Amino acid sequence: DTSSERYVFPIRSITGKCVNARLHNSNKTPKSLYYQSGEARLFPITSTMKSQIVICEGEWDCMVLHSLGINAITSTGGAGTNKWSPAWNDYFQGKFVKTILDNDIAGEEMENSINDNLHNLVKSIEIIKFPKSDKKVDVTEYLQKGGDMFSLLGYTKRR
Repeated sequence: DTSSERYVFPIRSITGKCVNARLHNSNKTPKSLYYQSGEARLFPITSTMKSQIVICEGEWDCMVLHSLGINAITSTGGAGTNKWSPAWNDYFQGKFVKTILDNDIAGEEMENSINDNLHNLVKSIEIIKFPKSDKKVDVTEYLQKGGDMFSLLGYTKRR
C-alpha cells in the first residue's frame, strides 16, 4: 500500500552534513514528520548559492519548483508558528528574491516576516500572489490545476 509510505527529505547544513530529515505524505495526517527534532532550517541550503531565489512554503512545493528548473528554498518549520529566522538573513545578502507562499493567513504572515527581515539586504524582493481563490492554494495545487508558474513568477522563459 503506497499510501502509507512517506517521502524522505534530507535536511543538510551548508557543509553538506545531514542534520535532520522530513518525512512527507500528502495523504496522511500530519503531512510532514521530523525524523529528529530540531530547529527550523533552510531547505535546500545550497539554493542560497545562486543570485535568484524563490522562497516557497514546504519541502514538497520546493522540490516541485526545482523540478521545473526554478531555484527555490523553504523553511523546514513551515509558515505557522515558525516565522523567518533572522539568522538566515545573511544568506540572502545582495540576492534577487521572490516569495510564493500559500494563500492563507500563515502564508501572509510569513511573507511579512520575510519582507521585514530581507528588504534592506536584498537587491530586490517581490511577493507573488496566486490568482484569487476561495480556498487555500499552494505551488503544487496551482500547477495541478493547469497554472503557469513561469508566467506567475514573471519569467519570460523556462529557467
